[in-house]
Amino acid sequence: MKKSTLLAGLFLASASISASAVTPLWMRDAAISPDGASIAFTYMGDIYTVPATGGNALRITSTPDFYEASPVWSPDSRSIAFRSDRSGNFDIYLVPATGGQARRLTYNSAAETPEAFTPDGKEVLFSASIQDPASSALFPSARMTELYAVSLDGGNPRQVLATPAHNPVFTPDGKQMLYMDN
Repeated sequence: MKKSTLLAGLFLASASISASAVTPLWMRDAAISPDGASIAFTYMGDIYTVPATGGNALRITSTPDFYEASPVWSPDSRSIAFRSDRSGNFDIYLVPATGGQARRLTYNSAAETPEAFTPDGKEVLFSASIQDPASSALFPSARMTELYAVSLDGGNPRQVLATPAHNPVFTPDGKQMLYMDN
């Protein structure tokens, strides 16, 4: 009798752990600003910031019926790039860190995710499956993205790498980039 009670308890505990492992977390994509003063995060489809020392969160995007995520800080901590489906697919947008009108930077039909800003803060690096070179064995696939850059002034994106490159970080002199490869 004790053995069956113990087994039933273990089964319920493991089922509970399994269920919580697949339950989505509503607060995600936390990113600390380069000046260390603020943290941006996604909560229920909007982007928020909160002082790193604690306090009240400020909603910087508010678009009911649309989903925004993946905030990335500019080097001067004054702007945040993020992805939003407000145009039908995930494009890259830019918004002041204090909130306000977001500006669309990309217009591709592919789903795009911001990865970082260039060290000079003039471009946003993003990953998307847009166009692999014909010589590449990695033809466009949602799981095998390429790395692109788009100017904050607008214009066409340029391909930086034809391989999946995530979380790029530049060396202090800005001449080399480290990244996570899929």
